[in-house]
Amino acid sequence: MPLAIGLGLFDFEDFVKDHTKIMDDLKETIATVTRNEFQRNYRTLFPKGYCWFGAEEKFVTQIFDSLGNERLAQFFGAILVDPYAFSQGWPDLTVIGDDDFQFVEVKEKDKLTISQLITIPAIKAANIPVKVLQVSRRDEGNAGSK
Repeated sequence: MPLAIGLGLFDFEDFVKDHTKIMDDLKETIATVTRNEFQRNYRTLFPKGYCWFGAEEKFVTQIFDSLGNERLAQFFGAILVDPYAFSQGWPDLTVIGDDDFQFVEVKEKDKLTISQLITIPAIKAANIPVKVLQVSRRDEGNAGSK
């Protein structure tokens, strides 16, 4: 919701009254916003020293550049239904390469949590890859040998 407020789409009272229309307007705005507008809105929402869920401007701009407007609109449409519900199940890593964008959840011995079982499919529904990487610790006695 703070992103939408920064875009000047609605205030809190409006959000409570007409959630569906506001979400549709928000997705449409994200689908058409320019990179410069996106950065300007982010700076307005999160002045120096603040950031959205720990995401600095450079990072969210890389996400914007990697996903493009349409996928970004799908992504926000999925998570903005209840952003705080998704914060608990968020994947551990965000991988951004030249032609690659994906999330990676790293597991050692534990299994996916209930919040991850909700969040990961929502991200995938926005056509964004999410991988679950199962890792194991190396035996420290054999760390130097293969």
